[in-house]
Amino acid sequence: MANISDMDAVELAARIAQGDVSPVEAVSAAIEACERLNPVLNVLCSQRFDRALDDARAIKPGSAPFAEVPTLIKDLGTPEAGESSYMGNRVLKALGVKSPIDAHIVTKMKAAGLKPSRGRISWGPMPGDPYSLPQPVRRFSDEMGQAPGRLRIGVCRVNKLGDLHPDCVAAVDAVASQLEGEGHYVEEAYPKNQFDEPGCAGYF
Repeated sequence: MANISDMDAVELAARIAQGDVSPVEAVSAAIEACERLNPVLNVLCSQRFDRALDDARAIKPGSAPFAEVPTLIKDLGTPEAGESSYMGNRVLKALGVKSPIDAHIVTKMKAAGLKPSRGRISWGPMPGDPYSLPQPVRRFSDEMGQAPGRLRIGVCRVNKLGDLHPDCVAAVDAVASQLEGEGHYVEEAYPKNQFDEPGCAGYF
């Protein structure tokens, strides 16, 4: 069996459903990865490891498609009750601010066990949604493996808010090359005025 930390959410959920991996083993693997990588990446402002293990022990198997799959919550407008809520602010960190409530998206994540994409926070406009997309015609899990047709994909290698790291550019180019190799139409394309609006950094 592959290393748990190398599995994506779909494979890990399937392994858990089959009994190959327990929720506690999945969370323990995630904790090990956090402890190993965070000293280098410095991405975790709150380490709720004991609480995560308690959640894993208490969870009802099969209660949601991704209920047993561990995930991270971004500390930027999506607080969890009782956890740090610094939003990258040193003053808030010095004050030890903690959120009194779950953000709506966090409530939905706990119910589904899945971190949604932008525009897919919930089934339609809900508290905390900056915008929404039309409801899908079928479940996302049913979309997996379906041929999307030839997509038109725009690539942006420009960031007027700061310098782009070479590794980031290389990653974008690698994905663009992969998509082009799969038959999609890939070109350099993005809204030319996306950095012109005052305060545009707030959208990223």
